[in-house]
Amino acid sequence: MRYTYFKTTNVATVCVASVAALVLLLTANTAHSGPLDIVWEKSDGDFTSVTLESVAAMADGGLLLGGSITTSTALLAPSPAYLIRTDTNGRKLWAKDFWRGPGNVLGVPEGSIVALFTTEDGGFFCLERFSATSGFNPNGQMGEFVIKTDATGNRLWETYYSTYQTGSPRVNAIARAGDNSCVIAGTSGQGSFLTRFDSGGATVWKKVGSDMYVSALNNLAASADGGFFLGSNKSIGSVTTMTLVKVDSLGNVIWDKTFQHGTNMSTVASSLVGTPDGGCLIAGGTRETESAQSAHLFLKLDSAGEKEWEYVWSDPNAPEDVVSMARTRDGDYLCLGTRMIYDSVQRLMIPQSATLARIAAPGKIVWQKNYERPQYLTWASRLFITPDGAYGFLGSRGPTLNEMTPLLVKISSEAKAEVWARYGSATIASPAATGFLTGCEVSSLRGTEFEEPGRIMPR
Repeated sequence: MRYTYFKTTNVATVCVASVAALVLLLTANTAHSGPLDIVWEKSDGDFTSVTLESVAAMADGGLLLGGSITTSTALLAPSPAYLIRTDTNGRKLWAKDFWRGPGNVLGVPEGSIVALFTTEDGGFFCLERFSATSGFNPNGQMGEFVIKTDATGNRLWETYYSTYQTGSPRVNAIARAGDNSCVIAGTSGQGSFLTRFDSGGATVWKKVGSDMYVSALNNLAASADGGFFLGSNKSIGSVTTMTLVKVDSLGNVIWDKTFQHGTNMSTVASSLVGTPDGGCLIAGGTRETESAQSAHLFLKLDSAGEKEWEYVWSDPNAPEDVVSMARTRDGDYLCLGTRMIYDSVQRLMIPQSATLARIAAPGKIVWQKNYERPQYLTWASRLFITPDGAYGFLGSRGPTLNEMTPLLVKISSEAKAEVWARYGSATIASPAATGFLTGCEVSSLRGTEFEEPGRIMPR
């Protein structure tokens, strides 16, 4: 379906009936699809010899990107971790690498920034995964660096967690805390641990316990009341259950909950985000043991860990996993994943498109949209929302799985059709009030046309 948008000058009277009809059509459905209002996108030549794994929105509307840079095409070349700061149009302002020493055949340094976030003082916290192993030296260094930088990416301090020896600490996730501090979650020979650092790198507290386990980067999140949520999965017999732990600002366990959606159903957590009421929203999946039928699950918990609502998303066009979530300015939630299809020639599942969906309480998919280029495979990894309400995602794309390059896409705060559906008659009475009814027709990305990488799309 294609939607036509009108300029407000001299056509308000003419288009009221058409707009009203469109509003009725859009609001008649629980969820709807349509074009993504792309502001700009960058890939291919924009990221030469760069791999990107993390993104954070800045106060000025720009972005901070984290990953690694390959300094040479040689087999044993070092790949230092890399930070890139962009402006609101995606243009690079500065870049910093974290050099860990020269590369050699005994241990080639490879690092990548897998998670990052901004702090109140304008700096950044980063989690770097690091390896200096090779076929010649399989016992080289491996582990994670927790890094604090200033506003221009200069390293202020770092703490290294080595996994060289069995039982050594391994950092699984990092999350923002107040007062320019951070919290990390990991595992060691003593069990799972949760540690809080202050802005200067000093350990504020450390807690150890089996209930501190965090299974993935996206399963550690700050709570609105100063605490933290830790998400993991536990196997009980032939099924897997979702486990969520809430701790206070000192790392003390407040509650520990286990969730399973139905009998003989495996229920896993893939991403979680704190909510303003002190609770959280969890995205996960369900899988029936005997039939192997699966679906997505969204579970909203209050501050006491009690279920407020849940929603099972069983759309066949839904993504494989919800890998990232974020809260919008008006209280809804965006989720991101990758839609997979089966390639009968290669006999494997391949990434077809990035899928974004907007979720409203209590468990309603407002819209679902795909970013898809017919000549590319597209993989989605991280979602971001800028202070002005725009959003976008980080991922990768390429003609084959072996030719994927980073992909960065920024999208306007709402496609015009969604604004009409949400505000209805208020939009018709005062089109200029929303500021969205001034563009031209926005075509779907499901065409064959291809914009030049990094080109600013006309508004």
